[in-house]
Amino acid sequence: MLYLLYALFSLFVGWLGRNKQIGFVGFLLVSLLLTPIVGLIILMIAHDRRPQAPG
Repeated sequence: MLYLLYALFSLFVGWLGRNKQIGFVGFLLVSLLLTPIVGLIILMIAHDRRPQAPG
């Protein structure tokens, strides 16, 4: 049961990081390899992707 919660929380962190520099897969891997809490901390300091120029 705890493994399922760990995996779901890691997926959630990956989903939150989908518009950041390393993207969904990067944050998913960080969360799985370290912990989802560490993934959230890294998510908070990560830079957004470059904004697209209008037009």
